[in-house]
Amino acid sequence: MLAPLLAPLVGTLIALGSDTGVTVDAIRTAYEANREALAYGSIRFQYIRGRSSSIEQAVAGRGENPIATEGSHVFDLPHGRTERINTLEQMATHRRQVSETSFATSLDPARALTDGERSLVHRINVAPDGTGLLHGVSITPGPEQFYGRVVTPLRLGADRPTHLDLGYYIDLAADEATGFSLTGVEEDTLDGVPVVRVRFASGDWSYTFWIDLRRGAIPLRFLSRNEETGETTAQVNEDLRLVAEKAWFPFRSIFHMSVPRLYKETVVLDADFETRPDPSSFRLTFDEPTPVQDLEARADYPPRETWDLRDLPARGRPFVMAPDSGPPPPEMPGELDPPRRWPWLLGALAAALVAGLGWFSIRHR
Repeated sequence: MLAPLLAPLVGTLIALGSDTGVTVDAIRTAYEANREALAYGSIRFQYIRGRSSSIEQAVAGRGENPIATEGSHVFDLPHGRTERINTLEQMATHRRQVSETSFATSLDPARALTDGERSLVHRINVAPDGTGLLHGVSITPGPEQFYGRVVTPLRLGADRPTHLDLGYYIDLAADEATGFSLTGVEEDTLDGVPVVRVRFASGDWSYTFWIDLRRGAIPLRFLSRNEETGETTAQVNEDLRLVAEKAWFPFRSIFHMSVPRLYKETVVLDADFETRPDPSSFRLTFDEPTPVQDLEARADYPPRETWDLRDLPARGRPFVMAPDSGPPPPEMPGELDPPRRWPWLLGALAAALVAGLGWFSIRHR
């Protein structure tokens, strides 16, 4: 069992309250040990998007215009499959026209696979007449496109740090060139629970974690705040449970952005961290043979009903990618610039998105 093994470490963490450098590294060690104990599993969840004026309103379940869908996430690192599909009615209702022939939606239904080296993503949108769905499937290098669609608490099965992970900020603070600094580590309480509060700063932004040392060093709350504008990004993890007698896992996670008053909530309906998923779990099946584009090789794969990154057919004809990807998407409030190794990939993916507009196919359901 992991919890008893971490007990001595918890005592050490509390005793090291005055030594910030050692403490944050030890906290990260405890958090990563807890997370790595959950190296495989199957999760079924409800995913909710809506509007909320504050994280407190969202946590209390008083968000406005909630849109709920169920999803599933199966992983056995480095392999993963994640799915969450909105209904046609939901997608048709929550969309806006961006040109004479195209629409955008605030929803992000997706099905995706990864083998740790590539991502296969099935994107879904509504046809212009609102009576059918648009489908596009592509393979991109790296697992980032898959990780970006994982919404499970702790982002299990997404084996990379993000701007919501303590380790991400520890690494930034260790590099003077980033402008980040560790500004404090203090014992505190949060809703009656003993925690350690860890604070970072960069320019006008402050970043604070409230960490439960006794339960997997999981952040119960994260808050980033722009002290000049008052904009905030927050996350709350709650309903922590000891799973498979080896690690702690939150069964509810709520993310909130003050601009544009958006919240996203994941509620775990059931989870199995004891049974290793069957290899057949890491496939996507379609109602009819569906082609896939390899955006790195710039070539098509012929249609198949079942796609598996471990069993790809020979590539077909090459295609020409759009030369101009247009301006990059706006930075989200409270988010950080990606690591320096990402810019080339982001540019390629933006170009791929433009090219992908030409190969969506319409299916009526």
